[in-house]
Amino acid sequence: MPKHLSAKAIRYTTNQLEKGRRASVVAVELGVMPRHIRRLRTEFRETRSDYVPRLLGRPTLSRRPRRCI
Repeated sequence: MPKHLSAKAIRYTTNQLEKGRRASVVAVELGVMPRHIRRLRTEFRETRSDYVPRLLGRPTLSRRPRRCI
């Protein structure tokens, strides 16, 4: 199963790529494929904002207490 990067790791990735580090080096540090790092870089260049992953899994119910009828 592929490893999902947190928002902090994605910000680190974009900062390192802006400094001139190679995508393959950053990918080895984070344990992902270099293609994933290059995809994040192209998305950052197009939008000029960091990609924020959506929450995975089943959506949670609201935090309101249940009312018994």
